[in-house]
Amino acid sequence: MATTRKRTTVRAAEGRPREDHRDFSATKEFFNWRKTVIDGKVSRKSVSIILLNDAGEEALRYNLFECWPTKYHGPALNSRNSAHATESIELASKGWR
Repeated sequence: MATTRKRTTVRAAEGRPREDHRDFSATKEFFNWRKTVIDGKVSRKSVSIILLNDAGEEALRYNLFECWPTKYHGPALNSRNSAHATESIELASKGWR
């Protein structure tokens, strides 16, 4: 018997992401933006993700428009190893190029 799968599209919407109080960058700009979204206020920003080559020059740029943070994952610290502490964020956007 043959089965068929229905294709679905996942869309993100503004909402109240899980709250934590860790700053993502050296400045408070990201933290304040994320706090605004957690407080239930719509605050969209344009964001550029810039990838650099080995010489430190811009190799690739993604420009995201009308973004808001949807998830943040802090580092999993473990005193038994010397792994890097890695943070990640997930952004939703209305468009990019």
